[in-house]
Amino acid sequence: MHARTPEGLIDYVAFFERVARLPQQALRVEIHNELVIAVNKIEVEGNLIKLRFASGNPEELPLLYDERTGDLETASTPDGTWLAAATRVVLVPSERLIIIESKRVGVSATSLERYFTKLARQNRIVNRLNFDISPLPSSSFEDELERYARIREAIIQVNRPNSDWDDANDILSELAAESGGQKASVSVSAARGDSLEKNEGIVNIIRDHVRRGYANIRDVRIFGRRIGDVADSMLTLEKHQEQRAIEIETRIAQDLEEEIVMAAEVELAERAILLVRERSQAPEGDR
Repeated sequence: MHARTPEGLIDYVAFFERVARLPQQALRVEIHNELVIAVNKIEVEGNLIKLRFASGNPEELPLLYDERTGDLETASTPDGTWLAAATRVVLVPSERLIIIESKRVGVSATSLERYFTKLARQNRIVNRLNFDISPLPSSSFEDELERYARIREAIIQVNRPNSDWDDANDILSELAAESGGQKASVSVSAARGDSLEKNEGIVNIIRDHVRRGYANIRDVRIFGRRIGDVADSMLTLEKHQEQRAIEIETRIAQDLEEEIVMAAEVELAERAILLVRERSQAPEGDR
């Protein structure tokens, strides 16, 4: 997480302690006219905060399919209720880490950025908060990058780091700092039939960013051809960020499902803490 106000950095532990103490009604935020996010459950356990988010469109009515007739019928929900999707999240404020359950329907990192920004404002915790969530790249990204024999195009987009742009010592960050920017992106393409340098320029900047403890990457894309392939492919962080895959039975009880998901998120959080600390302590050239 990278969060700041015009006056400077926020105190993550104090900020989320205040969030955890808010009444249930105050934790409901309208992201836009078709999405509302609320916190259904919140638990503080040591340095962890466990949350269960509910998200959906309160104005949307569910459709019911009748298997006997093939008809679709609009159903209604009891007054004051709406159809919601649950998403489990684990926060480690002291380490600036957030673990989000990834599912087809539910709360995403992007919607959580907007949620915490609006939540802080509507509850007068922080008036002008910039809240960014960046993926934590896994070592598999660099392993996969090494498989590319030719790189046709490389793109990187970064958020402003937690403190300021001088946290990141590269030409892209220097340009963003001089411009007073909040985000920065650059795309470099090779000449037709050629390849970008794999150990210099933009590819080296990308490699340096993914090695950082508190990466401020928004997006990375590498277009090119891997050794032995006959067609070009694209490398992104989608499959190459720290994650933990689990299988959940379709009709499992919600309490048991939550227990499994939360246990996996806590395990991932513990692993991420060690990784971030290790990368943050590594010499500049090894990060």
